[in-house]
Amino acid sequence: MNRYLCILLASAILLSLVPAGVVAQDAGGYVPDWSINLDGNITTIRHNDYAGIWYAGTDTGHVQAYDEHGNQIWDNPPIISDRYIKSIILLPDDKILVTARNESGDATYRIAGGTVTQTLLSPGCNTSSVVAGDVVYTLEVGANQTFLRGWDTTHNFAVELAGITGPDTGILPLVHGKYIVLSSGSTVKTYDTSGFFTDAIVSRREVSSAMPGNGTLHLNVHNTTGTASYDDIEHILHLYDANISASYGNLRFRYLNGTELRYNLSNVAEYATVYLDIPEPVSSFYLDVLTPYAVTTSASFSHTPVIGFGYYMRDDFSGDSLDTYAWNLYISAPYAADGNVTVSDGICNLATYSYLMAHEAAVQLKTSSPLPANVNISFRAKYIQDGYRGLGSFTAGETASGSPKYGVSCGYSQSFEISSWWSHDTTVWDTWVYDEEYHTYRYSLRDNGTIADVFIDDTLFASGKPVSFHSAPYLEFYVKSWDAENQNNIYIDWVEITGYAFTASEPLSVPVVPVASKSLTGTVVDIIIRGTHAVIQTDSRLYVQEIAPAGMFGMTTDLLHRTGAPGGLDAADDVSSIIEGRGSIIDIFRFDGARTGTYDTGGMIQDVYLSRKNGLYALGSSKDTKFYLFSKDESSSWYLLHASPTGTDITAISLLGYGDRFAIARGGTMSIYTSVQTPITESKITLRVYRDSAPYREQAITVLQQDDIGGWGSPATYTTDSTGAVVVNVVWGRQIQVIVGDNIYSTVISPSPAQAEYIVTVPREEPLRTYAQYRTWYDGETNRIYYTFQDTRGKTHRVVWEFIRTTNGTVAETKDFNIPDGFTGASPGFFQVPAGDDQTSYRVRLTVYGSPTYTNTWHQWVSGKSGIASLPGELSNTLKIGIFMVLLLFTGGIFSYFSGPHGAVVVSLLAGMLVFWGWLPVSPAVVALCIVWAFLGLLGRTGG
Repeated sequence: MNRYLCILLASAILLSLVPAGVVAQDAGGYVPDWSINLDGNITTIRHNDYAGIWYAGTDTGHVQAYDEHGNQIWDNPPIISDRYIKSIILLPDDKILVTARNESGDATYRIAGGTVTQTLLSPGCNTSSVVAGDVVYTLEVGANQTFLRGWDTTHNFAVELAGITGPDTGILPLVHGKYIVLSSGSTVKTYDTSGFFTDAIVSRREVSSAMPGNGTLHLNVHNTTGTASYDDIEHILHLYDANISASYGNLRFRYLNGTELRYNLSNVAEYATVYLDIPEPVSSFYLDVLTPYAVTTSASFSHTPVIGFGYYMRDDFSGDSLDTYAWNLYISAPYAADGNVTVSDGICNLATYSYLMAHEAAVQLKTSSPLPANVNISFRAKYIQDGYRGLGSFTAGETASGSPKYGVSCGYSQSFEISSWWSHDTTVWDTWVYDEEYHTYRYSLRDNGTIADVFIDDTLFASGKPVSFHSAPYLEFYVKSWDAENQNNIYIDWVEITGYAFTASEPLSVPVVPVASKSLTGTVVDIIIRGTHAVIQTDSRLYVQEIAPAGMFGMTTDLLHRTGAPGGLDAADDVSSIIEGRGSIIDIFRFDGARTGTYDTGGMIQDVYLSRKNGLYALGSSKDTKFYLFSKDESSSWYLLHASPTGTDITAISLLGYGDRFAIARGGTMSIYTSVQTPITESKITLRVYRDSAPYREQAITVLQQDDIGGWGSPATYTTDSTGAVVVNVVWGRQIQVIVGDNIYSTVISPSPAQAEYIVTVPREEPLRTYAQYRTWYDGETNRIYYTFQDTRGKTHRVVWEFIRTTNGTVAETKDFNIPDGFTGASPGFFQVPAGDDQTSYRVRLTVYGSPTYTNTWHQWVSGKSGIASLPGELSNTLKIGIFMVLLLFTGGIFSYFSGPHGAVVVSLLAGMLVFWGWLPVSPAVVALCIVWAFLGLLGRTGG
């Protein structure tokens, strides 16, 4: 008894070591197919299922490729110095994309045949990439900003994403071909990438100044770095941005509200000449630079230049009065006649007169508003003094009681010293002019109004003179007379002022706004995309999130609270199974959130994989230095297929799409294993095929077996027996496609050892007659029976018309038509009735061949045949009497059933009406006698 008790206790102890939720199997000894050694510790493994290539990267920057037998493919593999390999992504044509990291940030490399062909540096950023054709999207997560970069062999651009900061959650495959899913904290967001290559704004700068409308601004745009500047001589604004493409096709100009401005692009060389249409006054506009893939929207239109940039005024004094909108006038004189302003013949005349000693008269004409600090002031004028006391000045600045205290001035005074004209902080310089002839003056204020150049008649009179202003520059014409008999005049021909006060910000990116946002519980740790679903792992939850076609968030499956630190996430392509590592536990869930497997490894989970193509195998690694291989049984529950012995630390793992092979890296050694250490199990299953509620007897079916890379192999043809059954060859874990007949119906089956028979039912087709339209009609003029047939579904392939004589049942004619496959049009025709054929009708029989075939029969009448003559146009009296006599007898019979006397009255009255209308050819006297007789009979019957 004690012996049996010990055995029982030992068995209980062994069973207690099996973790709950997963059935333990005999581990056996797993032997690798082959192993290789690399320099450094292997950090990532990737397999190209189609090309059969294994890629491995190390923490010393080595990247190597091997075939399925462990043979090295590259003779001179690349070495990325001072970086460890973070990830490897497959590109088309057996190329790869490698991301490597060091303390300064990430770098991404295109590698073809072992040679680095392109490098993208992302200083200070954590990066991850996804491939769409030959274009790579790289997510660059910095300390304060996140950019999505698109680049191929010729283009490279980045767009900023709004509100994406924090840890690097990685970039994912596109959902619905255009949406990416990213996270920030506990929020997930979707972005529409469809316009990234054409409409996304790479950089934007704001150019600000007051610009008049109804004109065209001349710009020279440079695709290099530089500082915005204005050419005040040529009136051209120069802008610089290194993001502009060589063709300048990615330029856009917009109002601040987003409305695009028309522009004309020309002379594309070292820079592009741009004429920007300014239809209305505006204070600012954007220069937007789009991605290099954008196409120009340059338009043709006439150019009306905007003179200057930001400010423009010209006065030719063409009227007969002063423009009080542009000018302010001040007159100081003891009498009104001593100071005045007149405008005549295009000349403005400022006049003063003093006729007594100590009398003063002054006129000041000043622009009504201050001018820009950087401005060109041009005018044509002259000063004439008649007497010996007078003052005339043309000033860009401000004056005080006739003395220019600030600014720059040209003028003449007979009595004042030059030094008294200037304030202590303004350089004194000779610019005095006295001449009765007109001269053209130009004051050019630059360097934000601190430096002045003076031109007289286009000759540089003074250059680089420092000036200052009390507040802002004005243009002022000042004339003054004093003491007796002095008269002074300033004559002004025209004035033109162009200002170029503007600001141009540095180019800035414009964040792309997300399509949708959703808040979750916990901080997002990882996201994977499978089809139209995102599996989202937070530090305390696991979600399966549907992404709708418009980029919005659909149904959410919450797998509720999860404990432990996240340690890996993966899912099948159809999201039928999801695997998560958290703490020391590996959990496997169904799509609806039901847990179908769990295993406690005893060590913290490092990484997990699921066979994405079929969802039948799972792989995990743990800090306990062991790897764990799981498989799914017939009931869709998971069991432990293999737990490895302990060894050195596991640094990377990988599992193929169908789970048939996996890779384990321990330090610098990578070993490749076969998941099932026995040959793939081939077996047979029985298919029972039914069509139209009956066995599909002795008919052909075709079966295609799924191959190693997920495609369909060569077709195998089978024939069902008399019961509609057929036995076909299968491989457990690989799907088959069953095609019934001539592609009447097809379905996909996943064979399982737990099920020996499968039912294949061909859905019923709707009858042909449901969608058929047909009819016949007779045409008396041509003596033809016309017919037409139409099948709106295109399922009919043959139509037979038969025209059968009614008298003897013989077929007069048969019309047989073949209908092209899928034809939905009408098929008309006619039957020519033979001359002399006296049939009154024909029996029409229509037979329609398709699935299923049906026949319909009806009669088509043919008028004027078989002895039934048509009524003549004129009836004889005998015929009329006969016709109406039948009518009278019929009417009398009806009334005689109720009352004979009453019936006689009614019949006699009806006969009278017919005679009155001329239809009944009988003598009226006879009818009158009948009416009287009928009434007498009625009275005699009722009066007795």
